[in-house]
Amino acid sequence: MTLDSMRAPMPFSASGPSVATRWERWKRGLESYLLALNVNQSNRKRAILLHVGGEELQDIVDGLKDPGDNYEKTIDALNKHFSPTKNIIFECHMFQQIEQNKEESIDAFASRLRQAAKSCEFGELIDRMIAVQIVNRCQSAALRKRFLREESLTLDSILQIGRAHEAGELRSKQYVNTGCPQENDTSVNVVKTKSFVKKQQRKFFSSKMEQKRQFKCGRCGNNDHSSNHCTRARDKECHYCHKIGHFENVCLSKRREKKEISNVSEAQISNIFNVNTDELPTITIQLKDEKIPVLIDSGAAVNLMGVKLWKRFEANTKLLKTEKKIFSFGA
Repeated sequence: MTLDSMRAPMPFSASGPSVATRWERWKRGLESYLLALNVNQSNRKRAILLHVGGEELQDIVDGLKDPGDNYEKTIDALNKHFSPTKNIIFECHMFQQIEQNKEESIDAFASRLRQAAKSCEFGELIDRMIAVQIVNRCQSAALRKRFLREESLTLDSILQIGRAHEAGELRSKQYVNTGCPQENDTSVNVVKTKSFVKKQQRKFFSSKMEQKRQFKCGRCGNNDHSSNHCTRARDKECHYCHKIGHFENVCLSKRREKKEISNVSEAQISNIFNVNTDELPTITIQLKDEKIPVLIDSGAAVNLMGVKLWKRFEANTKLLKTEKKIFSFGA
């Protein structure tokens, strides 16, 4: 494997705080880089160290009293150079400021704390200090209360409780968002009550009704297609307006007339009653050249004439428009 095929570590910068910690981290990256390249010669490893480290690290090596002529001696000299700048009190202070990120798992938080604890020289107390920091700086207040209820806590028990809490929070979110756990979650069994089933059924039928309302045909009135795809009423005649292309139940002319009737006052409405003309007094009158039987003083608000009779006088008689609405008895 060549140098060009591997991504080298970024040049090292000795500026800023925590130089010793950053030097140890950068040195680990360099050693992994050399191992991946399978570089074993000491002088070649030293050349790569100076090349990858950048100009600032090269100036530091040149300024050392005894920089060494191979990789091991140069690394030892750099370790001694950066170690005096290490402030244990400051490193411990920075360790105590570390908080769990919002979406960070309990294991990732513990791993980040362990990495930072290496520069604090906690020794055998490292697990206890990590455990204390997790309790103090975890994101969940409910999880912190759970920790404090335990009589004896270790880092392992804290991680175990934290994992169980995170799994429960995840399942709770899935239940709230979907009404039940997701299909790929086989670790939870949900008992569906009658009220839960009825609620799901109402949601299902309401969605179906909404779909039907969206696709109601304006030609035949059915809900399984739109007006553009209707073949049932495309060539049919409406029994109300006698136009082609729709049925009477969706006739717009009929709807408009019903709306107009609803706005008519009571004074403009008259009812027609069915009467038996054989038992009522009638006389015969002559209208133009026609003799017509009529009822004497019927008491009706209006008088009607049949269509056939009207057509006899239509040529010489003008028909006037009226706002009065006529209804048969019982209509």
